[in-house]
Amino acid sequence: MSHYLRHEDGLHMTEAPTSLTYPSVVSRDSVKIAFLIAALNDIDILACGIKNACLDAGCRERIWFEAGPECGELRGKPCKLVRALCGLKASGAAWRAMFSHFIQEDLKFTPTRIDPDVYMRKNFNAHNQPYWEYLLVYVDDVLALSHDPEPLMKGIGRDLKPKQ
Repeated sequence: MSHYLRHEDGLHMTEAPTSLTYPSVVSRDSVKIAFLIAALNDIDILACGIKNACLDAGCRERIWFEAGPECGELRGKPCKLVRALCGLKASGAAWRAMFSHFIQEDLKFTPTRIDPDVYMRKNFNAHNQPYWEYLLVYVDDVLALSHDPEPLMKGIGRDLKPKQ
């Protein structure tokens, strides 16, 4: 996606930096391995999709636009985009950064070294035996592997807050 800069002799396009443009995508092999781990250890799997994910993330680049007629008295005034919008190239990366921070800081999961979109944390089952819970993230879709994944998913739905 190109960005437009206004200059006295017209609009100019600039290319978005590649470091701002990639969302999270768990590898297919990681998903297969996670399903195998779940099957061998009698671990439940629960999936969810996060609605309006991009709108939860702040815009990490500076994008200015001119307000259109739908903005009423603000028409023609310069406006700054503050929320990532679906369709912007950088929105997936902004969402990934915000969601990864939430997973690590609030939920206390750690990304794995081999696939940064697979997160793990130690937990204990009903018999007080330790095991690993996993979160696999594919853009705005999440797989939770746990002996009790429902509270984990409800926690994501309840505690995930957009950055102000």
